[in-house]
Amino acid sequence: LYSDALAKWHIWLTFWLALANSAIWYVEGLEGAPRRYAVLPDRYASYQTAGVAVSLMLGAVQLLFVWNLVQTLRGVGVTEASTAAGGGRPPRRKRGWSDAGAEALIMVIVLGLLAVAAFVGWVAGHETRSSAKTVTVTVGSTAAATTSTGATTTTGGVGEGNATAGKAVFASAGCAGCHTLSAAGASGNVGPNLDQKKPPLSLVLDRVTNGKRGMPSFKGQLSEQQIKDVAAFVVASTHGG
Repeated sequence: LYSDALAKWHIWLTFWLALANSAIWYVEGLEGAPRRYAVLPDRYASYQTAGVAVSLMLGAVQLLFVWNLVQTLRGVGVTEASTAAGGGRPPRRKRGWSDAGAEALIMVIVLGLLAVAAFVGWVAGHETRSSAKTVTVTVGSTAAATTSTGATTTTGGVGEGNATAGKAVFASAGCAGCHTLSAAGASGNVGPNLDQKKPPLSLVLDRVTNGKRGMPSFKGQLSEQQIKDVAAFVVASTHGG
């Protein structure tokens, strides 16, 4: 090679930047971002910006490989002694067991850190999902759902959801980035146009809870009451209820 040091810089920078890029996508997925969408809802903009920056750096690093390859093929750095000896290239440096052992140890450490990071991510995701559960209490004759943050929404309206509370959920969950719904001032064109489709309550509840194709599941992000509320808002807005 023209430069062993340049080759190592290329390999390690590629490794860490590719790992960072995958980590951004992984976190984005944990946050509920739909897959294979050309344009994601606005609430994922920060992840998109970070991903683009890392991808550009990853692409730029490949120039190190191209430069090293071109210079190697040109024979730059070949000494007169090695050429006279008929090698045509500098004598290859012998790798000692110490080098191989050190690199193996580094890889074991990296894999260990990745395993620890994966475990921490799983624990964090599990705790986040658990904290989203609701506790139902009865106040007089009115049922109320209280989340872990202390916010309370009453039931009623369409089905068991509160359409008024559902409008706020529609906005905070990023639904406007994918769907068109005039009552919410939404003009997203990634998912179905709700004003035109006028989905029934059962369908909205199922899609928000379980997702389908490009539609992500919000079961782990929204409480059961919030799902009912946003479903009530969509149905009330599209059916004139």
